Amino acid sequence: MNLKKAKTIKPQRSTKVREAYFLKYAEAIKEVISIPLAVTGGFRSTEGMNNALQSGACDVIGLGRPLCSEPNIVNELISGEKKSATLYENMLEFGPWIFGLNSPISLMRSNNKAAQVYWCYRQILKIADGNEVDTKLGLFKAFLDHFRDDSANSKKYKAFWKDLD
Repeated sequence: MNLKKAKTIKPQRSTKVREAYFLKYAEAIKEVISIPLAVTGGFRSTEGMNNALQSGACDVIGLGRPLCSEPNIVNELISGEKKSATLYENMLEFGPWIFGLNSPISLMRSNNKAAQVYWCYRQILKIADGNEVDTKLGLFKAFLDHFRDDSANSKKYKAFWKDLD
């Protein structure tokens, strides 16, 4: 894994649009419902979240991946201690160039993205076990650990149902 150093940069317009990528759907849904609407997907910054709430397109913001690596991020955003969650998805990759997020090989790009999800799973499991998250966890190790555990759990699942016969 190559964990690039996090940079503090002003988000570009494309980043702001991408941050709330379900918001256009939320706007359409809000026109036909009368209950509060929660939207999740891509939110990282207080600015993006506040803009989404102030627009009226949603009533609640949901966070997923940011909580996997920064379980206290909600408190830090609300208090103003941070303005954005760390963008681990922009830093986690198997390696440079051909192995990275911008690889010319589509299979490598998709494997990087899938492994990022597995990386998040590993963090959730650490939190569930009462441990601290491991932001230095390698993407390849997370990838292998996921498949090892998935295989073991599949065998347990099959054995459970076989025993019921």
